[in-house]
Amino acid sequence: MNAREELSYPADLYLEGSDQYRGWFNSSLITSVAVNGHAPYKAILSQGFTLDGKG
Repeated sequence: MNAREELSYPADLYLEGSDQYRGWFNSSLITSVAVNGHAPYKAILSQGFTLDGKG
């Protein structure tokens, strides 16, 4: 995001599914903290999943 003038860093909001806690969310958080000393976002919204009666 630093390379694109129309974007700001850190991002205002990350939208993540609960299946990404150990994937994209975790890798972007760890990398940003290691390199920049802070999270790559200001807020995060995590949604769950809805299943029918059969799962």
